Amino acid sequence: MKIHVLHENEAWTAPLFEELRARDLPFENWHLDAGLVDPRATPPEGVFYNRMSASSHTRDHRFAPELTRHTLAWLEAHGRRTVNGSGAIRLEIDKLAQYAALEAHGIRTPRTLGAVGRAAVLRAARALGEFPFILKPNRGGAGAGVQLIESLDQLAAVLDDPATPEPLDGTWLVQQYVRASEPAIIRCEFIGGEFYYAVRVNTSLGFELCPADACDLPDGPRAVRDHRGLQRPDPEPLPRHDRRQRHRGHRHRVHPRRAGPDLHLRRQHQHQLQPPRRGRGWRLRHGPPGRFPRPRA
Repeated sequence: MKIHVLHENEAWTAPLFEELRARDLPFENWHLDAGLVDPRATPPEGVFYNRMSASSHTRDHRFAPELTRHTLAWLEAHGRRTVNGSGAIRLEIDKLAQYAALEAHGIRTPRTLGAVGRAAVLRAARALGEFPFILKPNRGGAGAGVQLIESLDQLAAVLDDPATPEPLDGTWLVQQYVRASEPAIIRCEFIGGEFYYAVRVNTSLGFELCPADACDLPDGPRAVRDHRGLQRPDPEPLPRHDRRQRHRGHRHRVHPRRAGPDLHLRRQHQHQLQPPRRGRGWRLRHGPPGRFPRPRA
């Protein structure tokens, strides 16, 4: 059965295609930056894996998510098996829908108000009543367009600035700012409801926090992963050769380029992060994917 990969970014899918070739699995590249959909046509057989990103517009693929949404509707209408189907693409390009889904499952999110129009955004900021706060587009991706706003005057200036791009769907989000104890976030990946891996991302350089190696910050140092699968600001690229480290008596190789979002496709055993204890920071646990490891007593 052929695997059809729906995407718009060759840099992100290259590791996936490399692994599929290595496993001798038939696949087809569906690059959906442009194209057509015929609802009466019969789709090919196979499994259809949606790898579309909300940040496609930052790569001049403005309508790739829309084309993907139409394509998925066509495939599902014909009973084809999709991975990350219509429900996933809807959430991918709608942050308000993401927050609603998280809250419905008992996961707390920062207080967020959606607003369309300059006056409504200012009203939302007053209603939130907290400074500083986060201003972000409802559809963004990789932190694009996210700003920290300190006052109503600054908000008005940002909205009136011709250099400020309008949200793609016209919706601004005014969101409570949660100040972290350290300038970092932990991005966790779950597959089939189980924790698979985590990446610690440095936030001291701003809000554009794409974890992929192909992503570069437009100004300043690039946030690159070190050999433990973490990220750190480093103006110099990491060596291309494999790094080795000892851990619990095991010796293993971890390539910095392979410690990204497609890590689970590259080896059967994952290097998972353990929560910090006694101020030592995050540590790696070597083993198969599973639940997030609990801190030791």
